Amino acid sequence: MGLSTLANLINAIAVTAGVIFAATQIRDYRRQRKRDSMLALIRSFQSPTFAKGLRRVIELPDNTTADEIRKILGPDGEDLLAHVTQWLAERMMERESKISPVPAYRAHREWH
Repeated sequence: MGLSTLANLINAIAVTAGVIFAATQIRDYRRQRKRDSMLALIRSFQSPTFAKGLRRVIELPDNTTADEIRKILGPDGEDLLAHVTQWLAERMMERESKISPVPAYRAHREWH
C-alpha cells in the first residue's frame, strides 16, 4: 500500500467520521429544541397569570356574549382573558406554520 493510498484512506475515514459526528449533533440539537419547546409550554401553563386566566375562561357559561363576558370578568378579568387568548393565538400560529389549517366542517365531516 502506497503513501498516497494510505492518505486517501485516512481522508475517507476522517470525512466519514465528520459526517457521522455532524448527523449526531443535528439529532441532539433537534431533541434539545423539542425539549426546550415543551419546557417553555409547561412554563406558560405554570405562570400564575395564565392559570388564573384559564380558570376564569373555563368558568364562563356557554353561549356568553362579549358584553356578558365583560360584566362577569370585569377589567382585571379582561386582562386575564387577553393573556390566555395571546397564548392561544401563538399556539395556533405555531401549529399552522407546520400544518396547513383545515376547516372544521371538512376535518369532521362524520359529525353531520
